[in-house]
Amino acid sequence: MKKTGRNALTLARGNDLTVVLMALKDQAMLHEHTAPGPITVTVLSGHVEFSTATESEPLRLRIGDAAVCAAHLPHWVKALEDSAFLLMIGGRAE
Repeated sequence: MKKTGRNALTLARGNDLTVVLMALKDQAMLHEHTAPGPITVTVLSGHVEFSTATESEPLRLRIGDAAVCAAHLPHWVKALEDSAFLLMIGGRAE
């Protein structure tokens, strides 16, 4: 795991979908950013907070929980414990 407390491995990349396995150490954060296409975050282990620019409170996601976010919408993720999740990014954001 990198000094940032996060790591990523691209599992698949195609014209319409990219799948990334993300790992975050406890309290590590993916600071606010945007994605070029719609995303789905599905928690595989641990516990994370996920928030978008349109949410008043972050969602707390545990194993099996998922959240979605529209293309180009600012969002962030914070690990509340060591966590892993699948990030699926749609290739076309029309």
